[in-house]
Amino acid sequence: IRSACVYCPYRHNTEWQFMREACPDDFAEAIRMDALIRAGIPGVRDTPFVHRSLKPLAGVDTRDDEARGQGVLFEGGIKCDGLCWE
Repeated sequence: IRSACVYCPYRHNTEWQFMREACPDDFAEAIRMDALIRAGIPGVRDTPFVHRSLKPLAGVDTRDDEARGQGVLFEGGIKCDGLCWE
């Protein structure tokens, strides 16, 4: 179940990117909480992260594929799925 917390782990990259750009104080709080949960919570066996990549939020690239340089291959915005030669 999703929550409205700034550090909700069920956010998608587009939501993280929007928060980073539009609400930098909230994004900074999410980064702070992400680091805090790894500071040692008694009884937690696995290393917790708020981002689905299982990496610290501060270092995650939340931009979309096009912004990361993937580019659009065809008119109309169709992106390559990498399945052409399968």
